[in-house]
Amino acid sequence: MQRQHWLLSILSGVLLLAGLHPSPWPWISCLGFLPLFLILFDDSCNSLRLGACGLATGLIYYGIGLSWIIYYDPRVYFLAVAACLLFLVLYFPILRFLMANRSDFIKILGAVFLWILFHKIYALSPIGPAVTEFPFYTSLPFFQPASLTGFILFPALVIGLSASAALFTRTHSKSAAFGISLFLLALISVFIWGKFELKKSYPVSHHWAVIQHNLPVSGKWRLKHLDYIRTRYRELALKAAEGNPSMIIFPLYTFPDDILRKPEFFTALAKETNAWILVATYIPQKADEPLTRGYFYTALLYSPEGKLADYYQAVQGPPFRKIPEHNQKEYKTLSSPFGKLGILLCYEDCLPAIAHEAVQKGAEILIAISNPGQFTSTWMPYYHFIQDRLRAIESERYLVRASANGYSGVVDPKGRFIQKSRLNQEKILQINVGRIQSEPRSKLCSNLLLLVAILFCAWLLLRSDKNADCPKCRPRDLR
Repeated sequence: MQRQHWLLSILSGVLLLAGLHPSPWPWISCLGFLPLFLILFDDSCNSLRLGACGLATGLIYYGIGLSWIIYYDPRVYFLAVAACLLFLVLYFPILRFLMANRSDFIKILGAVFLWILFHKIYALSPIGPAVTEFPFYTSLPFFQPASLTGFILFPALVIGLSASAALFTRTHSKSAAFGISLFLLALISVFIWGKFELKKSYPVSHHWAVIQHNLPVSGKWRLKHLDYIRTRYRELALKAAEGNPSMIIFPLYTFPDDILRKPEFFTALAKETNAWILVATYIPQKADEPLTRGYFYTALLYSPEGKLADYYQAVQGPPFRKIPEHNQKEYKTLSSPFGKLGILLCYEDCLPAIAHEAVQKGAEILIAISNPGQFTSTWMPYYHFIQDRLRAIESERYLVRASANGYSGVVDPKGRFIQKSRLNQEKILQINVGRIQSEPRSKLCSNLLLLVAILFCAWLLLRSDKNADCPKCRPRDLR
């Protein structure tokens, strides 16, 4: 029996990996947790072995799935994998403890609500999407509930179905059969509702240009080609201006000059193109000092009159890195003739809370600007763009993405890719976007789900404590 448990944990890891991009069958990942639930509902498997099986699954899935981080920093890779592993090592043993001596339907609900609780806890960290979301990125209709609850409802329904199917396999109980029917019906309903939502259209009011310059990310190359970088920026801006855009957007990249304190290059370029220019780069913390002594991510907006109109400093950098970046403490939007702009720099589009704060402060259009050029041979840029899809749905805003080496494009408020560039190519996208001022709904419903999950898990915990004093109710599998 012990061998069967290990085989099931390996199968779980393989299924989770099988749906990762560029797999043509992303839905396979949704089956990945079923083998772990089969182990959970086997009375012969104690909590210690259950945690070990979760660890084995995590080592396969997260160990291989996050291997792209090694391209950047092996130390960051091991920290990220360890943080992700903690989820699987804790979730199933805690669930086993909470559901001891419960009815089958309570066990299924416990699996769902504990998942929601863990999802919300990990959402507070920068690695949240990799831990609880990636296996559930499937068909676009299933993304649509994110406008109501954030991306938590669809995974919770899949977990409920997996738990019900596993329990029915072990016990053939009516409650488990009812759970299968209930969660299947819910998933079908979500898909139909999502299809209906995708029939909606949104007006456009602004014509912009997005530049994907595809310049090398190598620091050594940049230091040897400073004049070439300036020349290419100007040439690409002039070429983009031929489409008569009202704004030109450059991606995040290390521009040769301190364009906050010495903005002359871009103020002149804005006048020459007669367009607003939004560009993101790294700015030294102190004037005339190298970036190695401290810097901050910044998006700067220049007006056609040749002035630095406004700038945004990032509030969140990528996790686990030991580099001298300085983040702003409070989020701010950019004021422009196109309405308030919500900027998401680098890793910020992976965090729902930052996009929500942008909208709360009046952002009518979201703009994600990044530079994942080191990872274009991995699946990371794809999932980065999927995060933009979610931020657009959650906030019900158009989202424009500008990336140095791809992907770049525009996503409408329903998560549809209106335009999308390819990786590792120079591209100028002429795009159309619209301003939206409606209040997003996702935060309230998401908090209500979290409250229900906390109350349910607390009830289970209190009942577990009460039952612990009763010899007849003491869980048999906790040894």
